[in-house]
Amino acid sequence: MRFFDWHKDGLADHVGIVERVEGNKIYTVEGNSDDAVKRNNYNINDRSIYGFGIINYLSLIHISEPTRRVVIS
Repeated sequence: MRFFDWHKDGLADHVGIVERVEGNKIYTVEGNSDDAVKRNNYNINDRSIYGFGIINYLSLIHISEPTRRVVIS
């Protein structure tokens, strides 16, 4: 994920999913880009880059103990 700081105020204003990086270009998919979902690309040195992040999917997984079976006859 790529975070944008459009207002240059040190706060993330927007986020995009990074599809790939080729050379000096970052290719993203962004929602709410001119009121649509669009593919965009930016120079790797673009001043609007606030940072990058990765979703930690493992932290979202909850593994519960197996349930016990009770058989009543």
